[in-house]
Amino acid sequence: MRIAIFSDTYAPDINGVATSTRILKDELVKHGHEVMVVTSEPPEGSNYKDNAEDNILRVHGLELQSLYGYRACNIYSFRAMKKLKKMNPDVIHIQTEFGIGIFGRIVGEVLKVPVVYTYHTMWADYSHYINPLKSTVADNVIKKVIIGLSKLYANKSTELIVPSEKTKEALEYYGLNKDVHIIPTGLELDKFDPKNRNEKAIKKIKDEYGIKDQFVITFLGRIAKEKSIDILINAVKEIVKKNDNIIFLIVGGGPQLDELKSLVTDYNLNKYIVFTGPKSNAEVPSYYHISDVFVSASVTETQGLTYIEAMASGIPAVARYDKNLENVIIDGVNGYFFTSTEGLIDIILKLMNQDHSKMKEQAEQSMMKYNSEKFYEKVISVYSQAIYHSLVA
Repeated sequence: MRIAIFSDTYAPDINGVATSTRILKDELVKHGHEVMVVTSEPPEGSNYKDNAEDNILRVHGLELQSLYGYRACNIYSFRAMKKLKKMNPDVIHIQTEFGIGIFGRIVGEVLKVPVVYTYHTMWADYSHYINPLKSTVADNVIKKVIIGLSKLYANKSTELIVPSEKTKEALEYYGLNKDVHIIPTGLELDKFDPKNRNEKAIKKIKDEYGIKDQFVITFLGRIAKEKSIDILINAVKEIVKKNDNIIFLIVGGGPQLDELKSLVTDYNLNKYIVFTGPKSNAEVPSYYHISDVFVSASVTETQGLTYIEAMASGIPAVARYDKNLENVIIDGVNGYFFTSTEGLIDIILKLMNQDHSKMKEQAEQSMMKYNSEKFYEKVISVYSQAIYHSLVA
């Protein structure tokens, strides 16, 4: 099968959509399919180079500072269209909604190719990025536009994929009138397996941040308002008053980085909280492997790939309660849910003061269902349905 995947974000970007797209592409190629990824250019200042055999087609884009790492791309490229016509794809798979995603839909119309669309991002939770005046009226209008576009894009696709039940329910609330395939993104679990720990990389990280026998908690992701990292910082502020043998690693970059660094300084917590900056895909497993627990207060995830990565690495996840995570975290078994800062503080102190090796084992074992092979099998089935439905339409 010949497949063209369209995404506004891809390697070297580190985010859920880029990760999902890369894993899907790798699995498709592994199974003998011809794949072209149409995406934006690497971020300004990046030294990242694509391998020629990876078949990556880059389209010019303008970096959006407020969205950190995302680029607004042209909705049409004559050069790309020429290459896509030559490829003659059997199916188009769109991963994002904007510049590249719109181009993918245009290609589908021109080449009369079925379009599969994965709705990854709950954009209504990100309306603050295009509402700088923080007007409630403007925010309501923006959310209505986002909901309308989400419904339009979903209904106009040949087949629709979502990563979770929560996302499906949101689209149905928006007025979606279409069958939905729920397919969680699979992971390359071997990368995160504790048996494959890179001891040299782990030692380097420990030396760099002065980690000895401290209890290590880690957040990994975009440093942005919707991730609610301030809740985690406020919890650490109280935890160190009761047990200061702790270090909190905040791994990633984003638009809220400077603000949160100032908050940590104001709280006099620089000894306990470290901002590591963004790390490459190759480095990420080692950050999980040096950690005792993964924490996040975000309730805007559509699947929660970082929770799955962390638990596949053999550490429990502590998450702010979100229905979306009910199938990932089993409270008290492979991790914990919290609903308040006080609840988070109690959980971390409990983990610091008791053996939780059984929970680590349960965390790793419970993530085996998220392997990339199963992900591939489900997606390729959707492609076949899309091609069939386009032929009989």
